[in-house]
Amino acid sequence: MAPTGGSFVAYVGSIVGASIVLTWLFNATRGSVVIAMLYHAANNSAHGFLTLGEGVQGVATLARATALDAKRLVLWVVVVALVLRYGPRTLATADAWTATRTGRASTAEAAD
Repeated sequence: MAPTGGSFVAYVGSIVGASIVLTWLFNATRGSVVIAMLYHAANNSAHGFLTLGEGVQGVATLARATALDAKRLVLWVVVVALVLRYGPRTLATADAWTATRTGRASTAEAAD
């Protein structure tokens, strides 16, 4: 079972979607971990806010589940938009920083 008591498949889907957004943020900001950390914190905060009242009598479980499903839907709409816009290979523009474009020679290049 997922940490929020929901579907494990939905939980894994959220993790995969968030990792795609985090990869795009990292590449689009030329390797800034700070921006990726801020997104991660905001995502965790939103999740915490949407699950407020869990276990409190009178708080509708259906409303919480619907809010979490809406959050997952928005996440995947963003993921699809990013992949369509930037491509699945690097999730970045041609001049963006990626792990293979650090400006340093690879071990194989250095040996030549």
